[in-house]
Amino acid sequence: MVGATGFEPATSWSRTKRSTRLSHTPKQVPEVYSLSRHRNRRSQKSPSGYNHCMHAAYFDTRFRCDIPPAVWPEVFVVLSAYATTGSIWNAERNSSADAALECELARRQIRRWRVDGYSPETGHSEPSWVAEMPVREGCGVGKQFLQDAIYWVERDRLFVIQCEFPNRLVFVGTFSRRLDPCPHRTW
Repeated sequence: MVGATGFEPATSWSRTKRSTRLSHTPKQVPEVYSLSRHRNRRSQKSPSGYNHCMHAAYFDTRFRCDIPPAVWPEVFVVLSAYATTGSIWNAERNSSADAALECELARRQIRRWRVDGYSPETGHSEPSWVAEMPVREGCGVGKQFLQDAIYWVERDRLFVIQCEFPNRLVFVGTFSRRLDPCPHRTW
């Protein structure tokens, strides 16, 4: 609505001459962090370090899980093997990729829990895995399973990371505020 305040869009969508892929550009640029070589140290990068090709769905995703929040590890990744956002796979391919991801995590002896990532707007839901592993290893596994991005949680701070750029962490919010009870379970 032109001239009316309070109705400005929170994001904009655009295409470039080089790409027909829609790009998501938030009105407010999220915090972008860079992993340093030293464990648990981060330095804030300038907003120009933010990759504008990240799909909007990554910032709207919520999670459901049967595990009470009291058992969450301090640091973990959330991985899926289902079709990357924007791609369409049949149910058999999605299930097969998910089973292969579970086998890969088991082979690496990674502690893991089932979690569903879902969109409250569209109702889309897909099984994912909470895996207790470092972010770089998680990005490697994500790339192995054809993922664009994964989530990383450190002390309840939720980040989304493109697998191609494991040094760029984009702050999304707090994990506990995006964690909803499963419909069949009350905590």
